Amino acid sequence: YPDEAIPLRLRGINVPILVTNALAGEADKIVKYDLIAQVYSKGVVSALSSEAGKRAARVQIHLEVDTGMNRVGLRPDEVSDFAAWAADVPNIDITGAMTHFAVADEEARDDVTLGQIAAFEHVLRDLEELDIELETVHAANTAAAWRFPQARYDMVRVGLGLYGYH
Repeated sequence: YPDEAIPLRLRGINVPILVTNALAGEADKIVKYDLIAQVYSKGVVSALSSEAGKRAARVQIHLEVDTGMNRVGLRPDEVSDFAAWAADVPNIDITGAMTHFAVADEEARDDVTLGQIAAFEHVLRDLEELDIELETVHAANTAAAWRFPQARYDMVRVGLGLYGYH
């Protein structure tokens, strides 16, 4: 959340920080503190663009792709149109794409995770065809980081792993 990232910025941490729950009402914080926004909504992208315009800034976004978690994100068949639209929005730079695995920790359901990886790979090819060059691609949660090396891409998002859980 932006409110978790701001104290890091205020203490001099200048590495990229990804906000995974970007909301339109927090666009001012995201832009002011140079945070990267994970997005799947035109409303959020528009709010970020507007706020960045006020500050003569640019905002990096990562596209959130729902390949099977079924919580939030763009469905794979929506990504190309959304990305093409977002690529033309002023002050916005698409620099990443991500997905989240639903059952990477359940060996008996590896077919689901492998299907999610395949769907995400298809999305990445679609983005490449649109000439959208991604700096960061990420998919693996803790379980996938351990069990699916092909899903590590540019970074992994370990959560429970930080606490010693696999």
